[in-house]
Order: sequence, then C-alpha cells, then structure tokens
Amino acid sequence: MALQITFKETFQKKYETLTNWKEYEKAIQEFPKKSIRINTLKTNIAKVKKSLNTEGWNVSRIPWCKEGFYIEHESKRRDIGNTQEHLNGEIFIQRSVSMIPSIILNPKPNDVVLDMAAAPGAKTTHMASLMKNQGIIIANDADAYRINGLIANLQRCSVMNAVTTKMSGEKLTTICELLIEKGGKL
Repeated sequence: MALQITFKETFQKKYETLTNWKEYEKAIQEFPKKSIRINTLKTNIAKVKKSLNTEGWNVSRIPWCKEGFYIEHESKRRDIGNTQEHLNGEIFIQRSVSMIPSIILNPKPNDVVLDMAAAPGAKTTHMASLMKNQGIIIANDADAYRINGLIANLQRCSVMNAVTTKMSGEKLTTICELLIEKGGKL
C-alpha cells in the first residue's frame, strides 16, 4: 500500500540537489520493508522459515545478515509480532539496518561488550546470539521505562550472558575507565 505524501516545494528543491529525487520520492511513498532476525539461541533458521511459510509469511534473506529476513504476508498483514514465533522469542522484529552494527562488531564468545543504549534489545540479543550466550554483554540504558522492555526481551530470547544496568553513558564510561585502569579487562 503506497502512502500519499506531498512535499513542500522548498523541501523538494533542496533534496533534488542531494539525491535522485524520483528514487527518493518513490521510496518515501512506500512502507519500509518489514524485517526480522531469527534467534539462533532458541531455534534454527530452517525451522522458523518453514513455520512462517506455513502461516502465509514470505521470507527473503537480508544479504548482510544470515539470520535476517525481510518478511511479508501473502494477505499483506503486518502483525508479525502476534505470531507464536515472536512470543516464543524465536524471532526478533528488527530493522534490517539495525543488524549491521552487531555484524560489524562481530563479537566472539569470550568477549566483553558494552552496549550503551541497549533498549529494547535488538542489537543486544543479536550480539548474544553471535556470542553463543558466552562472554559478557553489559546492556545499559539510561531510561528506566525502556529497561523494562529490554529485560523482557532478554528473557523472551533466552539471553544468559547480559547484565543490565541503568545509568547515564557518562557515568558508565567513567566506571569502565576505572576498571580498565585497575587492571580489569573490558
């Protein structure tokens, strides 16, 4: 379903100098592709793909993430969050671009990772999966309300190697610097 968006003339003129306006206009008029990441801590890719296909969901792999898939329902439903796979923590609804940081960081099973703005947990759960639930992830968020969602998602996705903290990034940075100064490894 295409959106009907009109643009102010000044906006259009500015962006015509920055990008291919026709491609931009076409892209902005469409809903972004919905995407999920299959949580390999709880399941395997083939099982989830088969289950979702049976329920009418078409999945196509995101080129840069082997666990990431664009998803679309044959009847144009958009409520992937109401599926049993989501409720069970077998999938995480996550924008495809949000999968890139975890892939680039490429955390290993014995690493210690600091996620300074962890809520709601998409990148944290992705890193835990890449780390095979080993090592340590310090999952921090300064917003108490968002921490609740983070904790719920970590539990739903069976993340066992994350410690959640709630503090400002400045305080957390100072604590980490002190740990490293005292010989701790981070």
